[in-house]
Amino acid sequence: MAINPLAKELIIRFNINRFIETGIWKGDTMTIVDGWFKELKMDYFMFEIDSSEEYCKNAVKLGNPNILVLQGSSDMALRQLMWRWILPWDRVMIYLDAHWEEYWPLRDELKQVLDLKNKPIILIDDYKTPGRAYGYDTYHWNDCGTEYIKDLIKDRVEKVYIFDKPNKDNRTSGILFLDRTEEEIDKMLEGIPVIKEELY
Repeated sequence: MAINPLAKELIIRFNINRFIETGIWKGDTMTIVDGWFKELKMDYFMFEIDSSEEYCKNAVKLGNPNILVLQGSSDMALRQLMWRWILPWDRVMIYLDAHWEEYWPLRDELKQVLDLKNKPIILIDDYKTPGRAYGYDTYHWNDCGTEYIKDLIKDRVEKVYIFDKPNKDNRTSGILFLDRTEEEIDKMLEGIPVIKEELY
């Protein structure tokens, strides 16, 4: 499924120059985000990660010099990527949308991403939104939502933000702004429809 269109505004306001996606599938998000960067005439580079050889080959066939495709388990690929290609001054957005049949790597992905200290913005797709009838993912009886990840993020975020406007599939994304104050975030998000969810 494709990324929420509201993410484009985050890219603009936070001047993102590195975009990482786990879970390529049909490549919709990759194509959309690449188009945003080009439209905005921004300096950028994208990293696409998937365990599927087929999906990775399809992405490579596009021949885009601004996109690096990595095949493998998303948590391990994220670790490799962060050590080799992400610099301390990069402004990073990470879009987590990976699920490999029985394995749901979200928590393992977050453990890798939390090593970053450059205030990355993390979007988690298919996120459970309190008080709304938007669709969300469930794996092994665990909902894709704040309850499932709060123990990992409690020292890095004050609240979880969620887009309060779904995409065309009636799903939305949770947003983690690492190492930023609520006041700072609220100022940057002015005019963007979001819900704030407490961790506890």
